[in-house]
Amino acid sequence: MEYVFQITRTLEYLDLLIKALGVTVTISLLSIIIGLITGWIVAVFRVFGGKLISTISGMYIEFWRNTPLLIQVFFLYYGITSIINFSFSAFQAGLIAIILNTTAYNAEIIRGGIQSIPKIQIESAQSLGLNFFQILRTIIIPYVNRIVFPSLVNQFILIILGTSLLSIITVNEMMNVAKGLQAITGRTIEIYLLVGVLYIILISLFSLLMKFLEKKIFFIHH
Repeated sequence: MEYVFQITRTLEYLDLLIKALGVTVTISLLSIIIGLITGWIVAVFRVFGGKLISTISGMYIEFWRNTPLLIQVFFLYYGITSIINFSFSAFQAGLIAIILNTTAYNAEIIRGGIQSIPKIQIESAQSLGLNFFQILRTIIIPYVNRIVFPSLVNQFILIILGTSLLSIITVNEMMNVAKGLQAITGRTIEIYLLVGVLYIILISLFSLLMKFLEKKIFFIHH
């Protein structure tokens, strides 16, 4: 039987996809905010920590950057239970996996930014009697955030798109709901086309917000 494209029936379930979009946004925002903070912490440990702390931070970065996010999600959702007497919900496992993953990527981006700071700036601040935390707050963080912001935004977009992997452990984000609707309606093309449009709208709005923040915070005009 020939497949006939029908978008109208799919639109009847738009409210369910919008609700699932809310889950996608929630996971994305939590991962972006927490992952940025933890990324900074790991990057500072990597650059300024002693040999042991720097090595451990480097191992963390390499592990989470060099293994697929999907495996990380599987491990936290299915593997933890077999190792210790504890288990995460699907939402918790997915959120933690994305945070740990993006922390590593953010840390590497930020590390590169820190190492690009001219040494004379740090030395000048030290000669003025500023301690490490004062230098970090007044020189390192503002300078690095400005130069790595575009790279971080790209990473944030990957986080949003990466939430779709959580459908594999039944987190009720857009892709998981789309799979259920596809099974109910049989409208595969229409369902996933609609999900794709929602992702495009979400990423476009997010990109506009990031450009606005870049102008307001860093006074950068495109």
